[in-house]
Order: sequence, then structure tokens, then C-alpha cells
Amino acid sequence: VLVDEDVDHSAIAQLEVDQIAGQPMVEAQRAPAQGIDIQGRVGPQRIAAELAKKPIERVTRVTLLEGWASGRYAREFEDKGLCAKEEFMSIVRNPAQFGIGFRGYEITNLEGYLFPDTYDFKPDAGCEAIVKRLVERFSEKFTPEDLAGAKRLGLDLPEAVTVASLIEKEAERDDERRHIAGVIYIRLRDGMIEEEKSR
Repeated sequence: VLVDEDVDHSAIAQLEVDQIAGQPMVEAQRAPAQGIDIQGRVGPQRIAAELAKKPIERVTRVTLLEGWASGRYAREFEDKGLCAKEEFMSIVRNPAQFGIGFRGYEITNLEGYLFPDTYDFKPDAGCEAIVKRLVERFSEKFTPEDLAGAKRLGLDLPEAVTVASLIEKEAERDDERRHIAGVIYIRLRDGMIEEEKSR
């Protein structure tokens, strides 16, 4: 896999060949993991030659930071040439039209469900696949234990995600998170959360 940068592809391929050429004989049963169609005990030159035939898969790396809203994500993907901002935001605002939900909940907006992380995408991945990948990563990180904890506070899933998003938006330091969470929870309890969400 080659991260999408200005790299001499032939030099990369030759580097793989040179690295393997210096290794001893290996058992071919390990070769299929590398996608090489050879059998029996083989020398490093044969493996290197097969590796050199493999196409180089280009990917574009995107890093999404904590605290960014979906609009900032959209700009990042557009700047990387992966997805138009308008299309990204259309999916975020209308997830049901694209078959995107979350653990049986009908989500009307994916703000807060797009996990900040570093991702590698193929250039032709498409906006829908990109958004689904971000939601899938959120699902991996937001565990059943997290949801159970939210329920103990009287929050359902959408409310818990809203609180988490607002905490990320407001907190400048880690030690501020507990205080901000407490303030937001009180406002949620008192019916003031809609005002916070619209800010």
C-alpha cells in the first residue's frame, strides 16, 4: 500500500526486491500471505520477482482531529480530492436515505457519529463509503459499556452522543471535560440542550 504522495514507484518496488534478495531461503507456505503464487522451498530472488509484479495500491491518508465538526471533516475530504463537501454533508444530514443507521436507532444527523482518527482511503472510495467507514469506527469505539453508562445517567444513545460532541467542542484541556460534562448534563435535564446544539 502506498500513501498518496509524490513517490517514485519504481524505486519503491526495487527497494522491496533488494530487501528480500538479502534474505535466506524460505518456505513457500508463507508466500500466500503476500499474494504470491509459488510452491515449495524457493529462493529470495524468486519471491522478490513475484513481489515486483504486484500492482502498487495507492491510498490517500486523512487525519481527522478531535473537536472537529462534520463541516470541517467535509472540507478535509474535499481538499484531499476524495469527496465533494456538499455531497459529504448531504449524507451526514440525511443518513437514512443512504441506509446508514446506528445499532437499530434511526439517526437523523450523523454529527457526533463520525469518529476522529487517521484513515487511508482509495482515491475512488466515494463519499458514501467514506462516511460509513467513519460511522463504523465510531461503533467500534462506542462500546455497549459506554451506552450502559449513559443509560444510568438517564440518556439514550442520541443524547449521549450529543453530550460527547458538545464536550469535545467546548473542552480545550482534558481536565475540563468532567466539569463541562456536568454542566451539559444539567442543561439536558432542564431541557436546555437544544439551545446548546444550535450554537
